[in-house]
Amino acid sequence: PDSLRFYYTTSQMQWANRYEQNIYKELLPHFYSDDFKAQRDYLTEKPYTTQISPESAPRIGAFLGARIVENYMRRHPEVSLETLSEMTDYTSIFKAAKYKP
Repeated sequence: PDSLRFYYTTSQMQWANRYEQNIYKELLPHFYSDDFKAQRDYLTEKPYTTQISPESAPRIGAFLGARIVENYMRRHPEVSLETLSEMTDYTSIFKAAKYKP
């Protein structure tokens, strides 16, 4: 289950699923940023994602990234996960995923 994949408690997983659209809106400006610190803040191991809320799930960037990859793979079944992991044009991957929660 996703809760094991993200190391989330049941309540953290419920929170992430409930606020997925809000998370997307919060993180979208950082998708095209070269600011490592801003990106790191959403991936760091902490009890919660401090930039969002004390009730939030931790590492929310990894959660959202997984959703984008899932969407990409669903839209492009001809691409293997291995091939995707070798791709470096992240902007085109994101656009091709057409992820919108």
